[in-house]
Amino acid sequence: MVDPIGGFRDLREALGEMVIASSEVEESLQDGIWMLGGAQDDKEQYTVATSTLGWLVTKFEKLYNEQSANLAGSEPADALCQRLRDLSQQRNDLIHGMWTFDSGDGIARRHRVRKDGGGLMLNVQSVYADEVRDLASQFRNAGAKLWEILVRLGDLKASA
Repeated sequence: MVDPIGGFRDLREALGEMVIASSEVEESLQDGIWMLGGAQDDKEQYTVATSTLGWLVTKFEKLYNEQSANLAGSEPADALCQRLRDLSQQRNDLIHGMWTFDSGDGIARRHRVRKDGGGLMLNVQSVYADEVRDLASQFRNAGAKLWEILVRLGDLKASA
C-alpha cells in the first residue's frame, strides 16, 4: 500500500483490527473443534491448525450439531455458522481484493477478485475505516456467541 502522506493510516489500522478479530474467531473455532473431539490424532490436529476459516466453520458445525442433536436446551449453531461464512466472504473480499488509492480525494477502492476463472470483477467499491471496524466488531460478536454456545453445550452435557 503506497501511502507517502499517511492519508490511509486509519484504514490500514482498521484492516489490521479486522484481521486480528477474524484470526481470533479462527482460533476459537479450532479450540471448539478440539473441545468437541474433532482432532484426536496428530494428523487431524495439524489439519485443524492449518485449515481455512471456511473449512473450520463447516467442521465445527458438523461436530457441534452431532453432539447437540438430542440434548434438550442446546442452542442450534446453524445461524451462527452461516453468519461466520458471510463474514468470511466479506473479509476475503477486503483482504484478497486489489486496491487502488487516490490520495487526492482520500478514498481507497477495492476491486474484488473473481473466484472462478481468475481476473478482476468490475465492481469497484469505496472502502472506509468505519465500515471495516464494523466488520471487525461483527467478528468479535460472532466469536463471543461461539463461546457462549460451546460453554452452554458443555454445561448441558455435564448435567445430563
